Amino acid sequence: MRALTNTALSFLAALAAASSTTATDCSNNYCENQLADNYLLRYKLNEPDGTITMELIYDGDAWVGIAFSDSSLSMSGSSAVLASAETTPQRYRLVAPILPVESAMIVMPPEEQTLIDASCVLKDGQTVMKFTTALLTDETPFAISLGKNYLLWAYGSSPTIGYHANRSPFTLNLEANSVDTVSTAFPTASPGGAIEDDEDEDGMDQASTPAPRTDCSLDFCVSLTDDYLLAYSVNGDSTITMELTYDGNAWVGVAFSENGNMVGSDAVIGSPDVGTPQKYRLKALVVDTDAAIQLMPTEEQTLTDATVEFKDGQTVMKFTKIMKEPNQIEINMGSNNMLWAYGYSPTIGIHANKMGFVVNLSSGVSEEQVIPNMSAWLAHGVLAFIAWGVLVPTAVQSSIMRSLFKGPMWFKLHRIFNTTAMALTVAVFAIGVAFTNREGGLHFTNSHERMGLAMFILAILQVLDGVKRPHAPDPNSGEEKTTSRRAWEVGHRLGGVTLLACGFWQMDAGIKLYATKYNSVGSSQEHSVSIAYWVWIGFVVAMLVIGGLYFKFLRSKMESVNQNEGRKNTAQEEGDVEADA
Repeated sequence: MRALTNTALSFLAALAAASSTTATDCSNNYCENQLADNYLLRYKLNEPDGTITMELIYDGDAWVGIAFSDSSLSMSGSSAVLASAETTPQRYRLVAPILPVESAMIVMPPEEQTLIDASCVLKDGQTVMKFTTALLTDETPFAISLGKNYLLWAYGSSPTIGYHANRSPFTLNLEANSVDTVSTAFPTASPGGAIEDDEDEDGMDQASTPAPRTDCSLDFCVSLTDDYLLAYSVNGDSTITMELTYDGNAWVGVAFSENGNMVGSDAVIGSPDVGTPQKYRLKALVVDTDAAIQLMPTEEQTLTDATVEFKDGQTVMKFTKIMKEPNQIEINMGSNNMLWAYGYSPTIGIHANKMGFVVNLSSGVSEEQVIPNMSAWLAHGVLAFIAWGVLVPTAVQSSIMRSLFKGPMWFKLHRIFNTTAMALTVAVFAIGVAFTNREGGLHFTNSHERMGLAMFILAILQVLDGVKRPHAPDPNSGEEKTTSRRAWEVGHRLGGVTLLACGFWQMDAGIKLYATKYNSVGSSQEHSVSIAYWVWIGFVVAMLVIGGLYFKFLRSKMESVNQNEGRKNTAQEEGDVEADA
């Protein structure tokens, strides 16, 4: 039904168009399409010899160009015609969106330089490039044909062919010597967004990129979240201008990373309260801001036109940065690993939200980047909890409640639980070291990592101390414990209690670090996990304390009973002796 409706509408539209205007015949006259306010494309189909004549007119003195791509509308691999008033039009193969320009494109060999009547002149303040090329009858990629064509236009900032000052992809349909539509929307990317080729309900070809945002102030825009926008333009002097707009009053920042991790990345952070945006090096995943970020030295503060202000309910930070600087992460024309963040307030501190993403500066296409190694760090925390939240407290409890067990059973349980906890501790430590190294982070830079190292060493010493313990006398032998044995018992118990207390703190710190790393600070998940954890720890501590006091009282009572019975027996024996006497 919908198809019939669309057909009817199309038919009526065609009748209306036929009654009012006559479609442009691009074989007898030049068809014109405004690519940009200052850029015009004119073309004419030469049917007898199967060629097309194209003319590009730019309002200014700069190099101009047009490229023939495939349905991906990618610059890489496309075939282009470039020229300026200083250079004759030639065909180029576009290799990759990189600098310098010499690496980005190559001049095609002489046998492929098949342009006819090619010229480029500066006339009346306008750069005019004109050429004729063969028109293919099939859908060969990177060539112009009578069907749908995928093209890109561009112009520079000067007559010297280099990085473009502006450009955009568009589609052009030459079927039946008429133009369906030409779309010149600047590409706007969003996380996970992809370039699409679509048609509207009227059957008209639409832009092969998402529609542009009206608030995009620079060449490309990346919608980071509903309330956070990144706009950027790559400049011809190997710099990049970026603008971050956040709907609220808070600090904002963007970071450049080698591997998508926060630690080790270079960031630009600004706040309306602080003033001029500055460059920072991100050092560690900790809540303490002073330990987490480090202001780069004065000689590395090379941002230009850097501003940040709160206006009309929005925080806007803008700056221009050199793309390749010594001792800093390079920004290239291909894909870049980046991170965005903003805070709860203008005071620079823990972020309210953040995420990693990958953006291709040449196309504007970006995609959200999943923060890596979540499963590994979750396993790190779960194993640590099993070891120090379950097994070690159970081992301690078995020692406290030894009166309930017959013979050495309590000791066997104590040893099994502690040995298993030690094995898990080794695994936890290994995961921490391995994945910190994989993420390019520095080892033992925060309190959690340093405490983990200290506990790892102390736990090994505690186990060795238990293995090399002084001999205990047989309970039925009547022997008293030696001084070394008594000293060992005091030290071993103090070591166990200290390690257990450190373990409780360490696991709580780990929960906070995990929330910080995976963007869950202040979330309901973090609160739920923290509450459940401390409820469990409260229960464990209560059992240890109550059990310790109860069995100490029970043991004292039993010893008192045994002493009284001993006195009665002694008195009875003495009475029997006197009676016999």
